[in-house]
Amino acid sequence: MNNVIKYLLLLLVININSVELSAQGKKEKYQGLLWEISGNGLKKPSYVFGSMHVSAKLAFNLSDSFYNCIKNVDVVALESNPEQLQEDFSNSKMLKITAMGVDVSNPNSTKRGAFTINNYKDILKAGLVYQPQMINHLLYRSYASKEDFEEDTFLDMYIYQVGKKLGKRATGVENFFESEQLMLDAFKDDANERKKNKNREYASTTNVVNMEELMTDAYRKGDLDMLDSLQAKQSRSTAFLEKFLYKRNDNMFHSIDSIIKTSSLFAGVGAAHLPGDRGLIKLLRKAGYTVRPIKMTNQLSNEKERLEKVNVPVHYTDYNSEDGWISMRVPGKLFNFSSITVLNQLQYADLANGAYYLVSRVKTNALELGQNEQDVYKRVDSLLYENIAGKILSKQQITNNGYVGFDIKNKTRRGDLQRHQIFITPFEIILFKMSGTGDYLDSGAADEFFTSIKLKPLATGAWSTYTPFYKDYSISIPPSYLQGNYNSLRNMGKRIELSAVDKNTKNSFLLVTKTWETPNLDEDSVELSFAEEAFLESEFVKNVTKRSTFNYKGYPCLQVQTANHDHSTSITRFILKGNMMYMLSTRFTGNPQQANNYLNSFEFKKPQYGKVEKYVDTALYYTVQTSVQPNSLDEINELINTMYSPDEAPNNTIANGKSREFANDSTGEAVHVGFYRIGDYTSYKDSTAFWKQVLDDYSGYVIMRQQKSMKPYGEELVVHVRDTNSLRNIMAKVIIRQGTQYYLTSVYDSLSGPSEFVQTFFNTFTPKDTLIGKPLYASKSAQFFEDFYATDSTTKARARAYVGNFVFRDEDAPQIIKMVQGMTSSEKNYLDVKTNLMYGLKSIKHPAILPFLEKQYIDANDTTRFQYAVLSTLIAQQTKESFDITKRSMLKETPIFSNLGTFAYLTDDMSDSLQLAKTLFPEMLQLTTMNDYKVPIYTLLAEMVDSNIVSTASYQDDVNQIAFDARIAVLKAAARELNNQSNEEDDQDDEDDAPVSASKSKEEADEELSTYATLLFPYKNTNKNAARFFEKYEQIKNPAQQISLAALYLKNKQTFPDSTLQKIADQPLYRMELYRALKGIGRVDKMPAKYTKQDEIALAILYANIRSYDNIDTIVYLGKQQTTYKFKPAIVYFYKYKKNKLDATWYLATSGIQPVNTKEINDNEQLTNFTNTMLDEKKPLGEQFYKALRKVKYRYRYIDNDNVFYSSVE
Repeated sequence: MNNVIKYLLLLLVININSVELSAQGKKEKYQGLLWEISGNGLKKPSYVFGSMHVSAKLAFNLSDSFYNCIKNVDVVALESNPEQLQEDFSNSKMLKITAMGVDVSNPNSTKRGAFTINNYKDILKAGLVYQPQMINHLLYRSYASKEDFEEDTFLDMYIYQVGKKLGKRATGVENFFESEQLMLDAFKDDANERKKNKNREYASTTNVVNMEELMTDAYRKGDLDMLDSLQAKQSRSTAFLEKFLYKRNDNMFHSIDSIIKTSSLFAGVGAAHLPGDRGLIKLLRKAGYTVRPIKMTNQLSNEKERLEKVNVPVHYTDYNSEDGWISMRVPGKLFNFSSITVLNQLQYADLANGAYYLVSRVKTNALELGQNEQDVYKRVDSLLYENIAGKILSKQQITNNGYVGFDIKNKTRRGDLQRHQIFITPFEIILFKMSGTGDYLDSGAADEFFTSIKLKPLATGAWSTYTPFYKDYSISIPPSYLQGNYNSLRNMGKRIELSAVDKNTKNSFLLVTKTWETPNLDEDSVELSFAEEAFLESEFVKNVTKRSTFNYKGYPCLQVQTANHDHSTSITRFILKGNMMYMLSTRFTGNPQQANNYLNSFEFKKPQYGKVEKYVDTALYYTVQTSVQPNSLDEINELINTMYSPDEAPNNTIANGKSREFANDSTGEAVHVGFYRIGDYTSYKDSTAFWKQVLDDYSGYVIMRQQKSMKPYGEELVVHVRDTNSLRNIMAKVIIRQGTQYYLTSVYDSLSGPSEFVQTFFNTFTPKDTLIGKPLYASKSAQFFEDFYATDSTTKARARAYVGNFVFRDEDAPQIIKMVQGMTSSEKNYLDVKTNLMYGLKSIKHPAILPFLEKQYIDANDTTRFQYAVLSTLIAQQTKESFDITKRSMLKETPIFSNLGTFAYLTDDMSDSLQLAKTLFPEMLQLTTMNDYKVPIYTLLAEMVDSNIVSTASYQDDVNQIAFDARIAVLKAAARELNNQSNEEDDQDDEDDAPVSASKSKEEADEELSTYATLLFPYKNTNKNAARFFEKYEQIKNPAQQISLAALYLKNKQTFPDSTLQKIADQPLYRMELYRALKGIGRVDKMPAKYTKQDEIALAILYANIRSYDNIDTIVYLGKQQTTYKFKPAIVYFYKYKKNKLDATWYLATSGIQPVNTKEINDNEQLTNFTNTMLDEKKPLGEQFYKALRKVKYRYRYIDNDNVFYSSVE
């Protein structure tokens, strides 16, 4: 909220010249920061003071009158009640918006490090050095670069502290949440106003430095008139100020008016709230109060120094952590603001004394890393000097119930004393910190806090069965354990960990559960492999010794055994159940019996959610019975959208929606609710068409069952789908009510089925009676046509802009025709609108369409854009009559397009139905006399010849012309080839040592020559002109062209020289292209035997993946490695490559997959990639192969620093 307030104050500042002009000639009415309120029946005067929300010294030029006023009142108030501020902020919407800025990605998404056991060093350093943002906001508002020019707190909080030290009661003059909502509404109103007044110029905030200087000068002088003037001239918008300032002024006035009738008051509020016709001073005067300024003289008052030595008494209460590990006494409630940081941290700010208390818990996973408490102690000790603020005054080793730790006292650079106690347990590092202004910690408050800290001792005894809160599983563990929801590294995402240690054997046990959210269902094997790969990234893992897959309790399971760097062994088991991935890991030395007992004790249970309650969603218009509440971030997302996006116009032309997620992080179960207001121009012909589209969304899945029904609120479809080779299913419910659509989805496992929570949610979900929008199946054409000609310019523009998206019906054809005929070139966007209207006829049928199009084509004359639109629409009609009109029209009036490739788009559309395209020939061959038409028409004809749609006799009369055109094309190709060869020789002479890029030397086949070859091959032995073409064609040296010719000859059982095939295969860039061409015609037997070996095929696949813009030079084989692909063994080949022949740097490349049997081959390239990962000559190749292969396997699953999820190549 401070940022928003500061932003507003900055908005009030403008260029100095503007200030002088606006203030010139205006009578000064508001001079001064301190104002007395009297009269109107008051027994004692009250005061209002214009504050700045900063700690800069300029704001602290305070006089005796300032302190005397506070001494003489009963109550001190700030805008919000400071004694309620921490509680308020813990529930703040603005804070949640800030938290979303910390990590905008979904914490439950399957990120790269989902199951990686990370080193705790970085998070420990953060825990040592971090001063929480909320503490700084509440107490200091200081900045490191300005701390020598700042006071110990900001002015508002100083007013509260003075009041408390003088024994005054505290309150606020506005409700925190009402004020916050007004601020949020102000941004929304501002966006709406800006939309309505697009041409208006609004205040600029670009010259921040100048604005701050002007604000400082105005405040230093107490010149509220200047602030008022700036406010009027340079407001963000009138709508913004209405909520952000004026409505809040009204609320403050009513609060002040109420308080001063019974108690005298000193209220410190932002200075911008005081002046102006709608400011607090004017509002108080209107209410009958006398409000006069009090001069603040004697600004060197010693009262400030005296009060700084006064401490406000604090009262300690007992605190016990939820997991029972920590007990202590604290002076107030501990608040959790971890959402705006990466730390698991609790804090309390003693605002009156300017002190704060922190409890930070750093999960170390030291047991899995192979470290004991002494190892962690040494690591902590090594970090203290660099990460404790200022100078360490003392450091002592201490213990607490058997846990070793540190007691540290330090003094910051600005002279504040701090104290830390840090303890190391087998599971975590617990940091206790207290900081105060100056020497406050010497007052005894620190001793009372630190001596009260007690940690739970490690338990001993027999193992027992552990069940989590929702009882969704059980497992046998030792009595010493720690369980928590951790987010210790931002890229790891949220996961729940249960760690345990057996004090006798020193074996450790870890259970990690993580919601496994993916946008699409993958095969179970893919999901398990991804989780495994994440775990194997852990730094303590040396290598994998065993790996197996099986079903555990019926669920897909992957188990991996690793040898660790500390000579211990880990067995880790991954189990996928519905939307939750479980990782059970145990680290041990010697006998694995205890480890196996732990792993096999895991049991799935039916989750118990508790009470089912009715939830009413007023924003999405439904009710439901649920035991899980919605994610609060959904509401925050909508809030952000409304803050910065204007309201939609009442007549929405496109669908817009909102969503809710009812998710339980502990069990992984979730129901997603989507609400869509269907666009006012969207309609479906009938129910069948709509539900077909819904089911088409699941075309990539196996639909197990579906049930469509009619409910009182509308139509409803429930569908269950799954992926192949997966036990995970999606249950979806789609509801249509009037002009709205609801979409419910949930992932469940097929063994146990949807849980009671999910079933209850789906069964009780009920849209409210509110009717929104227009019926989905009703034609929207009448409304669209009316809007198309509307007198309101906005409505008219919106309809015309939507023409290309509107789905017309058959009966709309006469009206569309009328609209096209009635348009004139003077209308706005005439060309776009008219062509889009014609395109609207593509998908509908009506007897008037074809006659209209034929006439429209003639009327278009040489306007080729309209001619193209007519031809495209005719072809889209897909009837013999429409193709006859197309042929007749083009032969009568052949369009000359400005773009040489335009006609090719039409022949592509014609090829959608080769049987209909057949009717265009042979007449269409007449157009081949024009270059623009030659290649597209020949290409279409060749496609029909190759598909046996037309006989070769159908173009027999045109063979000589085709052969003539073909000979010209082949001669041009030969000339280009000769010219390129000459240029290459010249370049080689000039730069014998210059690097040659493999990617730039590859040639592509000329598709035009291939087309001619297809058409002329049937006449090769009977037509001399055709024979002459092939004679010249066979001389072309381009390997890609030779491959095309070889495929044509061999497919038609004509010989092709083995020597030429050998020369082609000798070139790695063309080897795979040749292999695939031969494979495509069933003649792999013609591939030279030398290159049918697996290693040669693998190299060929790698070369085939060089793109034209890649800079790839030398490629050298390094080795191969067995991996798994969809749980099947496979081989991947590894290479090193350079980007430039003269470079010293090598990079890693992969090619795969190949069969484990090296005598077998395939052309599967899904694990083929130039990784751009540098080869490290000092590290073992096997280690680098593994990391490179992981990068390739999941290169589509995480990108952009792991923040975006995509499917894996598996």
